[in-house]
Amino acid sequence: MEPINPDQTYDIVDSEGTLVEEAAPQPETVLPKLTRGEIGKLRKQYITVQHPRVIGCKHRLDLKRQPTHRNCHKCWFAWFQNNKEVVATADEVFKNGHFELIVKLQGHKFYNYFTRFMGTVERLQQMQEQQRQQGQQEQQTEQVSQESNG
Repeated sequence: MEPINPDQTYDIVDSEGTLVEEAAPQPETVLPKLTRGEIGKLRKQYITVQHPRVIGCKHRLDLKRQPTHRNCHKCWFAWFQNNKEVVATADEVFKNGHFELIVKLQGHKFYNYFTRFMGTVERLQQMQEQQRQQGQQEQQTEQVSQESNG
């Protein structure tokens, strides 16, 4: 038995064998001849992955893998900022007291930079909270001074 050719057309015949519709010939598709430069442009546009640069150090950062510049704290900070699911999972494991599990799965370098990242995030949240409280105190003192002047 012959294999079915997807490019071949077939006539439509009813159950009695009479011809119902004759198959129309398929037009031949002509592919354009691409130059080497055009192929390069298309490859760059559709295939090449362009990784972003970290602002502080100008290293390229692959967001799907850990930073290739293993000792660059700016790369690690940017990577953690862009991988919130990984940070949430590692934070949950860390809060449950299983930091050795993080070391086993991701390594010492990941664990060290993760704890630095979380410490920095915590300090930033504390600073924002202090600024918010200072803003509220200033608003209250302004309201009191307006009421006493008014």
